[in-house]
Amino acid sequence: MIEQFSQAASPPPLKDVAVVIPAYNEEQLIATTVDRVRAISPDWRIVVVDDGSEDNTAEEARRAGAEVIRHSYNMGNGSSVKTALTQVHTPVIAIVDADGQLPAEELPRMVQRLAHADMVVGARGPKSESNAVRKFGNWALRKIASYLTGYRIPDLTCGLRVFNRKRCLEFLHLYPSRFSFPTTSTLAFLTSGYRVEFHSISANRRPEGTHSKIQPLQDGIRFMAIIFRVVLLFQPWRIFIPASLLFFLAGLIHQLLLLLVAFSTGDLKMSGTFIVCSISALFLFCFGLLAQQISEVRIHLAHIAKEKE
Repeated sequence: MIEQFSQAASPPPLKDVAVVIPAYNEEQLIATTVDRVRAISPDWRIVVVDDGSEDNTAEEARRAGAEVIRHSYNMGNGSSVKTALTQVHTPVIAIVDADGQLPAEELPRMVQRLAHADMVVGARGPKSESNAVRKFGNWALRKIASYLTGYRIPDLTCGLRVFNRKRCLEFLHLYPSRFSFPTTSTLAFLTSGYRVEFHSISANRRPEGTHSKIQPLQDGIRFMAIIFRVVLLFQPWRIFIPASLLFFLAGLIHQLLLLLVAFSTGDLKMSGTFIVCSISALFLFCFGLLAQQISEVRIHLAHIAKEKE
């Protein structure tokens, strides 16, 4: 089984950190964000991944002193992170949003926590979200993800995070191309037994005249699908066993209702619905146990393969 705790005895030096800033059409904000990061530590390598911007994002980033990797067309925030993971080879990578909403000044404290963690994620407070619909959506996603993973997740979608690059590369094939890297990486680390810590931060609102590229309804559905996909890959029993219980209870309730009616009519009989639900529950239970065994074997074999590298 993969160890839950990082083996690091001390935090990585700041010179081993590269700060990656995915950006798309952020010419108004990118220079300010790069300047804020550069002011924190001169040792850091700052890499802006320009995701096919149609404005002067790349030029503004270079003018501010960042390295720039460009996509020829817009591929998505997740693709920008994947590009950085494969082309930036520092032991530790930090991700910062280009819009300046998240406090890059917290990164040194987050890097310090990598002494006993594999990933440290920014956790925004309840006042950081001004949109009521988005606030409710994020709350619902956190609750569902916390239940399915068995871990308390205070923030599932925050873009500010630092992590061990090699650990993150293990799940490269899982990361979607759009706005789901934070969700997928957090869930993949947690369900694989790696240690994830959450660091409290306060987020700022976007400056006037700029807007978020997140679409609450479409991206909310996409995030939900990702949660179920990752949990099914690493801890499938958390989905199949509760589903099995629900089927059994539904059939049992139906049978009990028939019995209550039968006591008054004298027509006692077994409900077909109860039989179907019970059989379905048994199949789901057995399938969940089998899927869990396959998942644990796959994770164990992957861990052995990494130890041999």
